Amino acid sequence: MHPPKLSLLGALTSGKTERHLIKLPGAALANDEPRPVITVTGAKDGPVLFVNAGVHGGEYSAIEAVIRLGKTLDATKIAGTIILMPVLNLPAFRSRTPFVCPIDNVNPNRVFPGDPNGSYSEQMTHASFTSSSFMRMRSSIFTAAIFRKRWFHSSFAGLATTKSR
Repeated sequence: MHPPKLSLLGALTSGKTERHLIKLPGAALANDEPRPVITVTGAKDGPVLFVNAGVHGGEYSAIEAVIRLGKTLDATKIAGTIILMPVLNLPAFRSRTPFVCPIDNVNPNRVFPGDPNGSYSEQMTHASFTSSSFMRMRSSIFTAAIFRKRWFHSSFAGLATTKSR
């Protein structure tokens, strides 16, 4: 089905790049501000790819990379849909907390795929993971923050790849 029907985003338009503000489901997330999401819906049918960054608040280069990707892709020239979430962990980003979520002091990367009844971070990762579980490909971009070597990590269709530079 093209464009795909996605409950968190509403109707998408073929051949368009659109910006959305979404609320992730979860009781602990009920008072959150909406998270920005960019969708690039190709003119032709194809797979759905979800790309997120900002699991840690200090991963600025990954966040910027996802934002630039949204500005670079031409929806009229691609097949399928690309869903971009530049910042998953908004509380850490807003408070400039590099490794943990300041609401529950948990590192969200350590609790994937999360828990719908767990802490704030567990619900946040669960909502992100389950909202994108129907997609053929999922990529979560991590980059080094303060005091770390630069590195890139991404997972596709359940397979993990780590590349260091």
